[in-house]
Amino acid sequence: MTFFNRIISEFNVDTGRNTITVYALGLLAFGLPFPIYLLPYLIALVVVSVFLQTNILIKVSGTLRNWYFWLLAGFYLIHLLGMLYTSHLHEGWFLLQVKLSLILIPLVVFIARSAVVTHYHFILRCFMAGNILSALICILYAVYRYLFIDIQEVPINQMITGNGMGNIATESVNIFTYNQLSFLIHVNYYALFVLFVLYLIYQDILKQVSRMGRPKWHQLVTGGLLLIFFFLLQSRSAVIAALILMLYESVRHLRRPGFRLIKIGLLVVGVAVVIGAALAGRMRVLHGEGDGFPSYSELKDREIRLILWERAWPVVKKHPILGVGTGDDQEEFKKTFDAELLEKSSGHFYNVHNEYIQTAVRLGIPSSLLLVFILMVPLRMKEAYLRYRFVSAFILITGIAFVFESMLNRIQGVVFFSLFYSLFSLLLDSKQNAGSDS
Repeated sequence: MTFFNRIISEFNVDTGRNTITVYALGLLAFGLPFPIYLLPYLIALVVVSVFLQTNILIKVSGTLRNWYFWLLAGFYLIHLLGMLYTSHLHEGWFLLQVKLSLILIPLVVFIARSAVVTHYHFILRCFMAGNILSALICILYAVYRYLFIDIQEVPINQMITGNGMGNIATESVNIFTYNQLSFLIHVNYYALFVLFVLYLIYQDILKQVSRMGRPKWHQLVTGGLLLIFFFLLQSRSAVIAALILMLYESVRHLRRPGFRLIKIGLLVVGVAVVIGAALAGRMRVLHGEGDGFPSYSELKDREIRLILWERAWPVVKKHPILGVGTGDDQEEFKKTFDAELLEKSSGHFYNVHNEYIQTAVRLGIPSSLLLVFILMVPLRMKEAYLRYRFVSAFILITGIAFVFESMLNRIQGVVFFSLFYSLFSLLLDSKQNAGSDS
């Protein structure tokens, strides 16, 4: 209960109209690791809450003059311009609806600027609490299935239900791992959420060690639970992000005196991740027999991704500047992929599982470079590495996730990115303005 008491204690002062938006943003963050159909209602609640802000017209005017806001809003407007030369308007409008949070959430965050900066910890705690609760639900449901339904594995090529994705199992999946464990949302998104929460807990432990010399028991319990859950999810992209993140943190701490316990902890966790990756069934490298490349029926997710990336490049080369249009990428993929690959990738909805390439296909290489620029902007400030180290961790995790998933194709990926990117940009911008005024 200590952890949840900390969430409640975040609001021990001002609870006026301006902080209602922060409550709504916290509820949105809490709902991210839960079923996708909840998010539109939570987004609507956030938008409605902003109208309760005092001096809203002045705040809107200030938001429209902030270039951090226009980074995400501009990226959305480019997708809107892509509708001018797309042939499939229905698909394009649907994508614009999915990506609408790229403009709505930053608008709300910057309008409620003062309250959000004051209580940003509350939003982070809500996100952490949501992931802890959803992890417990997933684990308990897996135990229930094991004890009472008598299902231990989903055979290869059988439909995987549960998280609403309707994926085909390309490998035998234990009910305590991967899609079957993550029945609430897409497993790769879930693993990235959990990884970010683990980093936030790690930062809490660092602060506690620097003050008291040792972490609190609830930090170790929640961290240990989520670490086990992270291993069981077996998301390769999240494991790669975790290893790079631990390498970054290890180098940073090796250069600092003290923190002996933290250094040992990083070493132990790093070894555990490597061993877990080596032993987990989904992490084993496929070694094809013979000289030829294996057929599509023998391929697993990682091999399909490489082929999808390769087949998408001719589309990018054909339309390098403007892309094919906001709604035409699916049709172009159908022309580029052969029949067998289309059948194999049907569970992937014909996207290339790479946000940078996906953006280049739709809107051209300049738009893909803009996405890279948007990711890099927060890293130009030293506070992203010092006071707000979770900002650089978020950028690293998201940047790696974009390599393996078209994250901005799904509303959970869009909300996660737009919410925390705008929140962290606001923190850095506030710090920068405070420094310039002093």
